[in-house]
Amino acid sequence: MSLKVFRQNILLAALLLGAYLFMHRTFPLAAAAAVFYVFASRTDLKSAAVLLVLCMTLLVEPYRTDMPECDTFRIYEIHQNYALAINGRHRIMLYTNGPAEIDSRVRLKPDFEPIRHHKSFFGFDFASYLERKGVFFQYTGDEYELIEDAHTPVRWLQKKADTIEDPLVRAFVYKVLFNCTDDSFLQGGFLLNGGFSLAGVMLVVEALLKYIMHEQNRKKAMILINLLLIGFYGFQIILVSSLIRRILRLSKLSAAEKCGFWAIAMILVFRDQIRSAAFLIPLCFSISSLSRKDRIWTRYTLLCAVQSILFQRINPFDTLFYPFLVHIYGILWFYGLFCLLMPVIRWDPFILFLSRFSLITEKLCIPGSLIGAGLPFFIIWIISFYRHEHFAKITFCSLIIFLLGGFFHPFAEVSFVNVGQGDCILIKGPFLLDQVLIDTGKASQYAHVQAALQARGIRRLDTLFITHMDSDHCGNMEQIIRDFRPGNVIDTHQGTSCSKLYQFHDLNNLETEDKNQSSLVLAFRLNGLDFVMCGDADMTSEERIANRYPGLRCDVLKLTHHGSKTGSCDRFLDVLQPQLGIISSGAYSIYHHPSPETVQRLLKRHIPYLDTKEHGDISILMIGPLRLLITSDWFVDLL
Repeated sequence: MSLKVFRQNILLAALLLGAYLFMHRTFPLAAAAAVFYVFASRTDLKSAAVLLVLCMTLLVEPYRTDMPECDTFRIYEIHQNYALAINGRHRIMLYTNGPAEIDSRVRLKPDFEPIRHHKSFFGFDFASYLERKGVFFQYTGDEYELIEDAHTPVRWLQKKADTIEDPLVRAFVYKVLFNCTDDSFLQGGFLLNGGFSLAGVMLVVEALLKYIMHEQNRKKAMILINLLLIGFYGFQIILVSSLIRRILRLSKLSAAEKCGFWAIAMILVFRDQIRSAAFLIPLCFSISSLSRKDRIWTRYTLLCAVQSILFQRINPFDTLFYPFLVHIYGILWFYGLFCLLMPVIRWDPFILFLSRFSLITEKLCIPGSLIGAGLPFFIIWIISFYRHEHFAKITFCSLIIFLLGGFFHPFAEVSFVNVGQGDCILIKGPFLLDQVLIDTGKASQYAHVQAALQARGIRRLDTLFITHMDSDHCGNMEQIIRDFRPGNVIDTHQGTSCSKLYQFHDLNNLETEDKNQSSLVLAFRLNGLDFVMCGDADMTSEERIANRYPGLRCDVLKLTHHGSKTGSCDRFLDVLQPQLGIISSGAYSIYHHPSPETVQRLLKRHIPYLDTKEHGDISILMIGPLRLLITSDWFVDLL
């Protein structure tokens, strides 16, 4: 009887199991107790016990997290600049020059180190992405030795792809056949970059089989084809998801029960990938199909919410044409296969068209993340319409309006973006009324800068300050100007500069051959707090500022030159008397910033400080008289 009750409530069980998976590492006992209580209150104790057993299975780690001691691995996943390799339960990442030899065995020197996390509120954390795949270490050696080339079908296809002379066609083939991403080609939306072309292959084949097979035979044939693709590509989440769905179609379960069984199976098999688009997008599609009315609007709302959380933007084109586009990407897979098998035909005009079209659809994206201070207001707003007959439509329209108006991030803020060894500071007025960026970080960190801006719904900057022309401060200047079109770019001393809401005073007037010494030092006030941003100014610049402005005070000081001993002199700190110091330094820096001398000067004056290297992004939200300090490692305090 308990199993029947469990089956009838299996969709709720799947949702609770997913919630437990998100919380079990931080609050294992509390999460298990909460899941058990909620399910028992809706069903019975025996059914809740079944769910609790499933929760306990998630405590068994499928991968080894200790340092690998072996030296031979098999490459099982390739990308443009790195590859993933496996030996037993050990998985590692190694950097490559171009795609590696898939399925081949390689020998590596025992030279591994843990992959470090890039802490941030938004954006892509490569270490977390790899951990979800069971990869915890990276190979730090210069090269690897190929000891056995594979003779698998996928390796044969790769060898054929390497013989294509046209780089455009070769990049396209790697993209659609191997999901090997090249950042310079076919950017596209979440469907193009999430491996959904394999799901499209299944749909295209099924559509063709409708003309030659009866329904029951076709369903069985599709399961066989699905298994063949799994044998060819391995246990890809998209293919396994499709297989489970097709097997469930043969059962007489209800739609909700099929969705629940599928979700639980995916959580148990791919526990570390349930935060990926490859799981969440099909889940949204399945849940929306259960809606009795406004099914399309429910689907749009769920798809937009997932995109906003995962990618800090919404791609309207992918959202509106999701079912159609999956078929199109399946056709592109076959097109890539034809490019590979018939190289004498000139394919590049169509591929060039696809590349340009993908860039156009990217420009239509709506930036913004719903994870922000305005989320509680959004939830209260939509709950007030819960019983309205057009609830789904109202929710979707409200979501778009909140994103466009910046209502998910409604308060004024100053954010120190974690760009490693570099500077990037965002000053945002309430409701997107004024957006100012001070420095852009180095070129390799553009994705983090872009995510920080897009997550807050920023399409255009009002003012861009470049304190000086070192690469760790201006490395993304051209890209920021191209993508966010600032109304004013200031990279020279101009005394006082005005943006829409705020005034910025350059305290330094030195013009020397030393770029650091000539760095802009910007002071401004926001909601009663005084800020000073020092760029890379040295002690000479600081002494002059202290002498010119002996009455200068500040509440928050961004320390100069990443906490180097060349700045933050005693005289400067004594004059400013900051209540908080911010240091922007990098975990991999050879300079080991901040310096012990600088830290000692701060401790001597009882000045607390935060470092982006340790705390990730650091944001100060200002809500009237309330000043809230938040970091991406969950440190929260009032200023």
